[in-house]
Amino acid sequence: MAIGLIGTPATVTRASSSSTKVTSTTPSFSVPSSYLTATVAVVAGGGGGGTNHAGGGGGGGARLSENFDVTPYHGTTPITIGGGGDGAPTPGGPPNGITFTGEKGSNSVAFGITSAGGGAGSYGDNGADGGSGGGGNGGDGNTPPVSPPQGANGGPHTRTWGNGGGGGGGADGVNGGTASGTDSIGNVVAGNGGAGSNYGPYFPGLSFGESGGYVAGGGGGSSHQAPAPKQGQGGLGGGGDSKAPGNDGGNGDANMGGGAGCNSQVPGGVGGIGGSGLVLVRLNPVFVASNVWSLKKVFQEIKANNWGTPT
Repeated sequence: MAIGLIGTPATVTRASSSSTKVTSTTPSFSVPSSYLTATVAVVAGGGGGGTNHAGGGGGGGARLSENFDVTPYHGTTPITIGGGGDGAPTPGGPPNGITFTGEKGSNSVAFGITSAGGGAGSYGDNGADGGSGGGGNGGDGNTPPVSPPQGANGGPHTRTWGNGGGGGGGADGVNGGTASGTDSIGNVVAGNGGAGSNYGPYFPGLSFGESGGYVAGGGGGSSHQAPAPKQGQGGLGGGGDSKAPGNDGGNGDANMGGGAGCNSQVPGGVGGIGGSGLVLVRLNPVFVASNVWSLKKVFQEIKANNWGTPT
């Protein structure tokens, strides 16, 4: 019988982690078979802004999962990136009871995780529900409901005419601001969009979002006939600003899921367009060993009488 160790000593190495941003231009992702878990963030498209001193669009719903099991997704898996919702068109005259609401953003889907598009901003009535609610009279966020929540609520206004709330933020972001108070000529100060979620710390070394990784900020609400300082500002994370009379609402930032701002008065100007979403993936590091035999291989060597104690 041969006496001695079989094979060379094992070498154990730590495979590096890898962070990737997936946008609409790269709608798929490849997971090597050596990786078992990942940190995944799925951000939907932001909601469109309303018209005629309406509410801003809600930021796209955003969901984060740490230590997510990617073994069922080894190989190339398709990813859907949600587009931003269109802004409301210029009505061309007084509202006459009509609701001038933008469109909801589209859902993003990756690894079986779905984030809902941001709700649209609205004039007068409730902002549309969505991943984050649209501003107006405060649309509900986290719609459909998931745990933890994927979005915040839209901001309400203080009366049915003359102003709009801000849009909601995303995921653990901030609710849209409430339109409140008036200036010396009676213009209501519009609500700001809520701040989105800061995913920067979860994906080190990857450039995305605003101010180090904020995504899915809400769009600002607008104020009737008011100058720019009274218009709502977009929330941190790509939210669009609302504009002074005669101007289009600011668009939400692309690849951030930002909600859009709106225009402040008719006629003239349209609601802004929501920003497209994105997906973030960080493959967690693994340890890889070379020259290591399986238990099956050891059994085969013992059975063949090739295993023994070193002398």
